[in-house]
Amino acid sequence: MTRQLMVAGDVVTEASRQRLVAAAASGRVTTALRMRLSQTRRWLASLARVGQAFARCSGVVLSIALLPLPTWADTPLDEIVVTAQRQKENAQDVPVAVSAFTSKDLERAGVRQAGDIANLVPNLILASPYGTEAQPTFALRGVTTNDFSQNQSSPIAMYVDDVYKSVGALQAVQTYDLDRVEVLRGPQGTLYGKNATGGAVSFFTRNPSLDSYDGYLTLGAGNYSDYTVQGAVGGPIIDHELGWRAAMYYEKRDGWLHSIEPGVPPANGIDVLAGRLSFLAKPNDSLSVLLKAAVSRSGGTPYGARPINVEPSVTGTNPNISWFQNAAVYAVNKTIDNDSISLKMDWQISDHYTLTSVTGYDYGRWVEIGDDGNVGALIYGLDTYASTVNSYSQELRIASHDTGKLSWLGGVYYGGDSTHAWLQYHYFDAYPGSFVTNAKPPVTLYGYDQANSFDQIRTSAAAFLNATYKIEPTVTVRGGLRFTRDTMAIRNFYALEGGLATAPVNNAPDQPDLWTPTIPYVPGTSFVDFTPGAAPKAGTAPDLIDNTTNLSFKVGIDWKPDADTLYYASISRGYRGAAFNGQAFNSPLELNFARPETLTDYEIGSKHEFLAHRLQLNVAAFYFRRTYRSVVSYDQLTEVTKYGRGVRIAVQGHGRPRIAWQPWSSGRKVCRPDAPRLEPRWQQNRHVTEDERVGNYRLAGCRHEQRRPASRHQRQLLFETVLRRA
Repeated sequence: MTRQLMVAGDVVTEASRQRLVAAAASGRVTTALRMRLSQTRRWLASLARVGQAFARCSGVVLSIALLPLPTWADTPLDEIVVTAQRQKENAQDVPVAVSAFTSKDLERAGVRQAGDIANLVPNLILASPYGTEAQPTFALRGVTTNDFSQNQSSPIAMYVDDVYKSVGALQAVQTYDLDRVEVLRGPQGTLYGKNATGGAVSFFTRNPSLDSYDGYLTLGAGNYSDYTVQGAVGGPIIDHELGWRAAMYYEKRDGWLHSIEPGVPPANGIDVLAGRLSFLAKPNDSLSVLLKAAVSRSGGTPYGARPINVEPSVTGTNPNISWFQNAAVYAVNKTIDNDSISLKMDWQISDHYTLTSVTGYDYGRWVEIGDDGNVGALIYGLDTYASTVNSYSQELRIASHDTGKLSWLGGVYYGGDSTHAWLQYHYFDAYPGSFVTNAKPPVTLYGYDQANSFDQIRTSAAAFLNATYKIEPTVTVRGGLRFTRDTMAIRNFYALEGGLATAPVNNAPDQPDLWTPTIPYVPGTSFVDFTPGAAPKAGTAPDLIDNTTNLSFKVGIDWKPDADTLYYASISRGYRGAAFNGQAFNSPLELNFARPETLTDYEIGSKHEFLAHRLQLNVAAFYFRRTYRSVVSYDQLTEVTKYGRGVRIAVQGHGRPRIAWQPWSSGRKVCRPDAPRLEPRWQQNRHVTEDERVGNYRLAGCRHEQRRPASRHQRQLLFETVLRRA
């Protein structure tokens, strides 16, 4: 039976819909046909609602984006050139799962900062634990981290102009005047940069032109008093030899989440100014030197969330608040500063070999003070997240080209960072007796507060080699190795706990806390003496040193039977170095390292072009095994193994994204039998991002952070249709 839908006195059937699409593909679209297309979109809207209702019943997420149907053009798709393998290649010729976006794609999507690309990439999910202006936490193919401490690095590596951004204070960058973005899935490390187990996100800004001047200026305005200015200008200083480019971005927007507490400014405000200056020199055909310096200053009110199920007898807050309100008691403008400089040199030392050097330095400062709970003065006080980072890296690569059947790339990498982190948490500051001391007056304090401070110094040295060999004109085998040595030192660590001697006044910051040392623990002083000031009261803990080594690899084979088709298969193992528990507050036993993680990925895929390069179809299927260890409070370390499976299909043609379908993912939650039952032993999630859940609970006057080990089987199935006009 033919499905029919009566629209404005006419009938649109599935058969007529197909004829309309065929007419659109040939370019013969009359006014009447455009009306029919509009009716077809309404029919699809009805179909989408039926599908969404089915999804809610069956556990399948189905979404259909209704956008204008494309007109097939006579011109083919634009070729997207990527450097995923450290050489310029058509993205369709690269035997890896990569999503690439040109500057036009990014402008059309309104990409303004690093996390915005999550809306464009299949299997890429963004978490913003400190708000959209702070560090982005990516989950790619379900690989991510739930530890949001300022000293941690993500398993999804982030690069800007080939320079690795190691921690959150360096990743909150404004993405403006971009040339392209590349997102690679799976383990990385045998070709360039830093190790990564889940993938890499690389941003490439526009380079100066050596031939002609160009520039642009974009102005914008929006609600919440939002104003934006973006522009760039540049050109040759010496024709064909030396050029420059300057770019800037400015945005200011009021916050949109209002507090019912008087005098508290609305949260989630923006006040950012960023600029970049670039120079490109090509004194001859064999040498290229690119220098870029960037500065970014981001302010505005801090991140805010809206609580639900507020109990006024506990919080002291009126629960009848609107959707765009909360009960934050204070808000201090955040500070996120980034300064960076990078130098890239490409020198063709002979007809067949090119030497590349990438040097980078970054400074980051991140201070955010706000009410994490947002539920009223009785529950939470102000929390402080602060860190400063100095990061540096040096990479040298030599690559062959035009060397016949065998080509190779080898290199060395050395980098490091120094992070100073400061955390301060406040709980129940308006409640007397929340913290019970052991002996000396005052016997009871208001609230339960924690603080710690430490310096983390890391270095990483690596050597890598990657080779390809054409055993047949259409068949290529590939292999790569990477040896890494990582060193981490923790210095000047101390932790405090305490509370307020009296009830808080006006919910202002810098309340008169009384603190006792917990790390280092001093018998007769810890939990006995409480004195003002958040300085180390018993010195600092002894230095901690961790050294690890790793050998990772990748092997693969690809077959290109014709110019428009590519099939590939690969096995790769990635590595991420050890991590320090930055949430240690209660006992010296919490000062420990999470051991390195490894991920072994098995992947097959294909890439196709049809209709004279007007349509692209890319398919990838993967299975991975991820082994890592999680830090458990009080000297417990448990190994966790995770399995993942997935299929990714991407279709690209002329137009915009139209259909995305993602079924649910399920997992088994295993809880410790001796831990409080804060979560169900079995849990089903629609989006799986990590295998460990963090539960916060208070017991016997202490706040514990329990990371319960869990093992899950993750299954992902994703279909994506992307249509792009020529």
